[in-house]
Amino acid sequence: MKNFLISLILLVPFHSLLAVNYYVSASGNDNNSGTSANQAWRSTGRVAQETSQLDPGDSILFRRGDTFYGSLQ
Repeated sequence: MKNFLISLILLVPFHSLLAVNYYVSASGNDNNSGTSANQAWRSTGRVAQETSQLDPGDSILFRRGDTFYGSLQ
């Protein structure tokens, strides 16, 4: 039991290291990877396509000041 708890404590911080930030910008391109500001996606439609692939801790970052149309569930 002690080994299990130590393993759990050591693994928890690493989970946050695996989180991915996805970027969305009105000047982006939906063919981009979305994993950097220079490779941002353009539309909420592209974000919606990827929602089933997101893992806990992942973030979707919309560029401030840009306007996006559509909805996400």
